[in-house]
Amino acid sequence: GGGGGGGGGGGRGRMPGCSAAEFLAGIHVAPKKPGGLPIHFAPLFPGCKMLDLPELHAQLAGRSAFLVGDCWERRLIEHVCKEAGRPLESYDQVEPFAFVCRVPLMNNANLTLGFAHISGSGRMLTASSHEYMPARMLRLSSSERAVEMLSKFREKYLNGIAPDLVMAQSYAHDFAGWSERYPCDPAKNKQKMTGTTRHRRTLCDVYEWWSTHQHILLPEWLSNVENLTQSLGAASPNSALYWNTRYLPISEFAVGTVGLANNQTTPNFPGAYHSMSEGIRALHTTWKPHKVQLFDMARYSAGLVLWYYGDGLHQTAWASQAFARVLFNLIARLPGTRDQTI
Repeated sequence: GGGGGGGGGGGRGRMPGCSAAEFLAGIHVAPKKPGGLPIHFAPLFPGCKMLDLPELHAQLAGRSAFLVGDCWERRLIEHVCKEAGRPLESYDQVEPFAFVCRVPLMNNANLTLGFAHISGSGRMLTASSHEYMPARMLRLSSSERAVEMLSKFREKYLNGIAPDLVMAQSYAHDFAGWSERYPCDPAKNKQKMTGTTRHRRTLCDVYEWWSTHQHILLPEWLSNVENLTQSLGAASPNSALYWNTRYLPISEFAVGTVGLANNQTTPNFPGAYHSMSEGIRALHTTWKPHKVQLFDMARYSAGLVLWYYGDGLHQTAWASQAFARVLFNLIARLPGTRDQTI
């Protein structure tokens, strides 16, 4: 009787042409503006949802992923659970952001997505770090926090088995920590400031310290990221290990790579997140002994300011949908092809 299950989903009213392959293709780049930036990303089939695709369930059922990061990953998991009509669960009652989303697919097997929030890649904390973790966790390094949370997730939801995928990301809290470490004189760049007070402060910070300190900050951050990913690899050596790159409009606009580049008095140096991701692209293949691969979302989303709310920091549901589709693309192809940058 099992042979008839695969075709049953087609009668549930899903849109014509919606297939697993089309869902996994996920998004496409629209025609470009004269300046070279894509007008927008659009789902190939906006109404094509994972739960309407039983043929996709076989590729994702029983799979699992553990995502280490910040609001980018958290909003993804919230989006997936909301679309699936499932509640968020917790694998640690003390941690405020120890989230899990379990999506039932077929033969009582779930797609299980776990999340841990870290506040930066090393030991540097920010003024808001206490909002994301309890006091004991604040005393640990990010590597120690991430490994501990991965262990708790495995024990509670995977019977101790390694997840198929472990993915990490840390940009925003490192960036915020640097801005707190290197305060600036607002008057020095006051004539260049636009937008809200929060944005003015960020622009001022960037002009003051990124152009003069990136030669120190970038190697420090890359060393922290190497330690974080290698710690996760050692804790879960049977998982595919990935780093997720990020694009952030407020960071890139601030240094003139887009919005202020034509101002003759404005220094035009590479944006912070751009420089950070370029460093990862150049060095991740040299990190040993655990192989780190790239989930290069920054290449997908560079310049797409409409993916973000007005603060230039937090992504919309549209961005979470696109992120989820590309992530499912990767999970569906594990473990057979672990040698690809996505």
